[in-house]
Amino acid sequence: MTDPCAPLALTTAVNTLATAMARCLDDSELALAAAILTQLGDTLATIAVQRSLCSKTPSGSAGGRFPLRFSVPMGDGSGTPGRRALRVRWRGR
Repeated sequence: MTDPCAPLALTTAVNTLATAMARCLDDSELALAAAILTQLGDTLATIAVQRSLCSKTPSGSAGGRFPLRFSVPMGDGSGTPGRRALRVRWRGR
């Protein structure tokens, strides 16, 4: 059995899967599959980060709050884009 942690084996398997899918799908189906799998990957990454954040707190106990800051473009009506900080509190489990 091959090493499941071997990076070249994993990338080869993913490449083989992509090639097999490309042979079976037309262009629009392939584009849709790519979009779906991209969303799946992004969602799984978000869940992994969320789990990581929820398992840590500033005090070291589980289930705390984590301040996250986002910069959101906000217009002031004059046509000049401004930026305003949006504070989001993350509530863990």
